Amino acid sequence: MMNTNNFAINQRNTFGKYFYLLLMLLAITVGCSDFIEEDIEDDIVTLIGPANGIDTEVQSLTFIWDYIDGARDYRLQIARPDFKNMISLELDTLVAENSFLFTLYPGDFEWRVRAENSGYVTAYTSSKIIISEAQNISEQKIVLVSPQENQITKDKQLNFRWNKIGIADDYTFEIYKNTWNGEAVIDPVDIIGTNLELDLLEGKYSWGVKANDTIKKQSTPYANRILFVDLTSPALPVLSSPDNKASLTGLNQMLEWNFTADNELTPVSFVIQISKKVDFSNLEKEEETEDQSYSHTFSATGSYYWRVKAVDKAGNESYYSESYSLTIA
Repeated sequence: MMNTNNFAINQRNTFGKYFYLLLMLLAITVGCSDFIEEDIEDDIVTLIGPANGIDTEVQSLTFIWDYIDGARDYRLQIARPDFKNMISLELDTLVAENSFLFTLYPGDFEWRVRAENSGYVTAYTSSKIIISEAQNISEQKIVLVSPQENQITKDKQLNFRWNKIGIADDYTFEIYKNTWNGEAVIDPVDIIGTNLELDLLEGKYSWGVKANDTIKKQSTPYANRILFVDLTSPALPVLSSPDNKASLTGLNQMLEWNFTADNELTPVSFVIQISKKVDFSNLEKEEETEDQSYSHTFSATGSYYWRVKAVDKAGNESYYSESYSLTIA
């Protein structure tokens, strides 16, 4: 005779196993969905401008296209005179946005764009343009190459670069402290080439370039950018809570520290380390945060050590703070 109690227990155990398996499969499916890219192969990139077949004297052009849902990046290529009879590949770049500013020179060109993600690419959509010999340089515009807009660097020796304009005889470079209307760092410099190296002190700068036609005494408008040169390490964080050698109850604890940011040129974040070893040779946790506190769930009761350092946007780092110990009961 069947033992109904054992039968019920077996049924519950079997149901429990299958239910657990179902939950695991669901979790795996949801987790994997984060890595599954949308299939965009049949999508078509729509080019917005410059218009197909346009003949223009403007050499610095903004190439624009429509966004594609599911695309992470766009590959833009420009060939002379076209891709079928290519003499030179003028540009091959991957950009996240739907536009790109680039300077060409007189001649025939074809440009094309495709959308990409980690699993799929669309076909290219292409268009042709003609750049005619420019007569008036004032209608052109300078494209600055580097440093990038609002770039933050800890390098004091910098190479300023911009794209060439075919009818330019030379270029005028200017740089000021803080803003374009600020104090001049150097006198304006006329340069035949398209780059200039400078050594700068720490500070915020506004730099710009214009191209000149010396015969017609005409120039392009200035193109300018902001730059931050940060040469100083951040101040040292000071641990504040819990107190050194504190005895605490509960695995979840809030760790806090103080930081003086009065003299910081660029934003600062913090790296916190937590270890069971006083020399931090075996880390339980290392985390970067923009806050001056960190909530941590310790893996077990016992003794721990923690410390913090500051890192600014230029990559300068402070030393680690004094390390504190604590005991979790």
